[in-house]
Amino acid sequence: MKKILIFSSLLGGFSIGSFAQTFSPPTSTEYIEPVVSDNISDVCQHVSSYTYSNVPFMGSPNNFYVWGFSGINQWSNPGTGIGWKRTDPSGTVLDEGSIGSVERWDNEVALIRAGSNMLVVSAYYQPGVGHQYRVYTWTATGLLPLSGPHVLSAEKAYNRISIDAHDLNRIAITYHEDGQLKVTCLSTTTGSLVEHSEATVFGATNAKGQDIAIGHYGVADQNIVVRIAYVNQTGAAPYNVRVISYPFIGLTSGGTATFTLEDASPLATMSIGGGMVSSILNIDCPDHNNDDNWTYVIQQLSSTFPTTSNIKARIKTSSGINTYDLTLAGTTFDMTASTNVFPSLAYDPTGTRLHFMWTTGVPGATSYPTLQYIGVRYSDTGVPIAPIGDFMRVSYFHGIYSINALSKQNDHSSNLFAAYAVDILGARDYRHKIQPWSMTSYRPGQEPDEQPAQTNNLLAQAAIVPNPFSTSFKIVLPMAGADEMLEVNVYDISGRLVLNKKGTIEHINSQIEVASLGSGNYTVNVRGLNSTLSKSFMAVKDK
Repeated sequence: MKKILIFSSLLGGFSIGSFAQTFSPPTSTEYIEPVVSDNISDVCQHVSSYTYSNVPFMGSPNNFYVWGFSGINQWSNPGTGIGWKRTDPSGTVLDEGSIGSVERWDNEVALIRAGSNMLVVSAYYQPGVGHQYRVYTWTATGLLPLSGPHVLSAEKAYNRISIDAHDLNRIAITYHEDGQLKVTCLSTTTGSLVEHSEATVFGATNAKGQDIAIGHYGVADQNIVVRIAYVNQTGAAPYNVRVISYPFIGLTSGGTATFTLEDASPLATMSIGGGMVSSILNIDCPDHNNDDNWTYVIQQLSSTFPTTSNIKARIKTSSGINTYDLTLAGTTFDMTASTNVFPSLAYDPTGTRLHFMWTTGVPGATSYPTLQYIGVRYSDTGVPIAPIGDFMRVSYFHGIYSINALSKQNDHSSNLFAAYAVDILGARDYRHKIQPWSMTSYRPGQEPDEQPAQTNNLLAQAAIVPNPFSTSFKIVLPMAGADEMLEVNVYDISGRLVLNKKGTIEHINSQIEVASLGSGNYTVNVRGLNSTLSKSFMAVKDK
């Protein structure tokens, strides 16, 4: 059974209470997010984020950024809600703001497109009620609530809920009900937002702390895969972290699904329980890649907190599956004397490099400057991009339980996006950074620079011409050298590869012939075969 929730023609008539809307200074490197008064919380419980770039919207390409945040009602306000930012390709802010709500845990967000409508889906656990999601629509001035709550479960006991999206037309949500792991899929491949029947994951009755990711390898719809990482909390610690997978198209039928077990490794060092566990295990996989790869990152924490702890990454490539210690235990740069918690990760547009970010500090410390967010960049072969031990300081903050989220959308996002909580004088707010994928500044204590003005100008000039197109188009890519080898992939709205070309930009432009394609929206992905160059466009085919 499937439910059509939202038709491609926009549903109107929704209103919202007052909310703050401000515009960040154009030279700011750390953006303080506009919030309503009840978005300030005592303890941050969870943060999520999602991005998509160069989406045709109201007549021009736009970049979309959305983040979800959850606070625990421990002392005063719950501080839960979603925030957003929309920019043009040069980074000029077109609208931004936030919507607060009553207390919700694990508030995770994703972007999806129904017809010409950009939608945000917010999935969360409502304490004492169950798992739900709500839908918001993007208007000319920002987000407005559109529909919900849509009930996923009536589970009274807390267990994590997680969401991921793919190509603006598919979403998968995982959660628990009656001791069983569940998955509900949403799609817009028909032009309307459809909720498909709930699927039960066979044999995952002891799953805890689960996280979900969607990836596409090859070209067939059958190769769009939903992957879940979870702690199999059976017996005594250490527990196995399991990675399981199933085709997205198979999950849309509902029923019981027997996922493929891809990996089981004893990397969970403690039992999972309570509201903070949703941020200790995260998985990601390239949105499009020739190989079916994935990576998860996990916090290894002892039974008391704050204490020393490690961050481990488990990386799967075509060569095998390997575990890497991101805190470099036993080396000159050993960080195991520090508290390292709440890790997040994201692939870059190549699908072969990974960004990791987590909280670090002196055990027992509760304030600046001993607590901070740091990041590091690795290849998927476990080799640091910068020298070993050369960590990047992302931001300082003032308190424990500060949590971050890197956007997992890697090949249709122009920049790496990080959202995180900051504690100022006992009240928590939320901030973000938008950084070039190719950043190389990993010096401790140094803020990464913004993109140089010249690079920004070149990126702003990149385009598909003409757009919309009819029989052919050319790719304008000023940052590409005349002899640079590139690969261009064109995908239709279902994610099917319809064109692949390799060569210099001049050669590729001479070979693009798309008269036979049907009318509609297409994604054009350009990447350097021997460089970090990566750029994605949304293009429209006329009738």
